[in-house]
Amino acid sequence: MSTDWRQDAGRKGAFARIALHGNPGTDAGRRLGGQRSLQTHKRKKTGFKLLRKISFPRPSVQLAELLGIMYGDGHVGTYQLSITTSSVTDLEHAQYVKELLEKHFKVPVSLTIRKAKNVCIILLSSREVCRFFASMGMPIGNKITAGIEIPQWVHDNQKYKHAVLRGLIDTDGCVYQDKHIVKGVAYTSTCIAFTSASPELIDFVRDTLTAEGYFVTGSGRNIRLRRRGDVLRYASEIGFGNPKHSRKITV
Repeated sequence: MSTDWRQDAGRKGAFARIALHGNPGTDAGRRLGGQRSLQTHKRKKTGFKLLRKISFPRPSVQLAELLGIMYGDGHVGTYQLSITTSSVTDLEHAQYVKELLEKHFKVPVSLTIRKAKNVCIILLSSREVCRFFASMGMPIGNKITAGIEIPQWVHDNQKYKHAVLRGLIDTDGCVYQDKHIVKGVAYTSTCIAFTSASPELIDFVRDTLTAEGYFVTGSGRNIRLRRRGDVLRYASEIGFGNPKHSRKITV
């Protein structure tokens, strides 16, 4: 029996598929095929989803500040990044951080408050954004054991260094009233402190402040600015993104 009719039928079927879905051997055909496939998934409600297109920001003061915040309170996993902070004292700053992430990456960011534990969690789900922060020196997994590497573009620009420093102090720093007695007289002074288990961050904070003439005290995991002039200068030149810190600065 001749097989010509089968070949003819096969060719007709192939031409019909090309007319419907496009020639898979061309870019236009692949685009048409993809569009037809998406329409089919939508019609049949298969639950298929496209990978979200991510916007990757260029170096800027706000991106540098975000890096400082992530180095301080952030965690990067394979598919999600999170920032955990106090819902009692840092909620204003948490909302600010959420808006920064949304602005720079154009993706949904959630902010959840866990009242039982007095914490709020900022969560962004995107493998590509996680990879981006990993490329910025924020390792996936345990940042203390893996080590943090601050990008060279930060080190090369004073404004970027200040922004990273601001993000770090806003998260892992504090402004407190230091009470001490000198020759029987009680004194109270406003101080700025930074505490971290990361030697890379401790070195960065100490080196940045010292290079600009601040008098830095402390050792190990702790760094402090105790002189009134240094505290006021820091508030003026570098500043705070976290309102709980700026409220404690008295002129």
